Amino acid sequence: MKKSFLVFCLFHAALAAAQSGSAPANTNLSPAEIELAQARKAILEKPTEYTAYNLLATGLLRSAQKTFDAVIYAQAEEAVKKSLELAPNNFDAEKIQASILLAEHEYPAALELAMSTPMHRRARQVRVTRRGLQVALGLVWLLDAALKKY
Repeated sequence: MKKSFLVFCLFHAALAAAQSGSAPANTNLSPAEIELAQARKAILEKPTEYTAYNLLATGLLRSAQKTFDAVIYAQAEEAVKKSLELAPNNFDAEKIQASILLAEHEYPAALELAMSTPMHRRARQVRVTRRGLQVALGLVWLLDAALKKY
């Protein structure tokens, strides 16, 4: 699965590079497609940088939400896993992971993830900024409300 994901990323990055080098820029690209191309380029340039995998996961999530394609959700999950391998306490990747779970209607798993994030643990220790606390607690509140609805 990892090899096919890497091949997929490399193929699309090469395709994007070929299109940008041989023809004028395509202005019909959606924001998600532009984000995916930029993320794939960043992964090719710096494969050990976790932020590029976060960008890729975000772009894939947007595409999956438009198409409802389970394969794209799986690719987004792989990008998040790679990001978390490179930076284990990566709060942005954990937020993306929670968003994927929410999009797949996995509400209990999303709530469990939100409750176990380092941001939530830090909020309990009162060593977090006010904005970070609002984001973490807001996410927990939204997930709890979604669970009560279903």
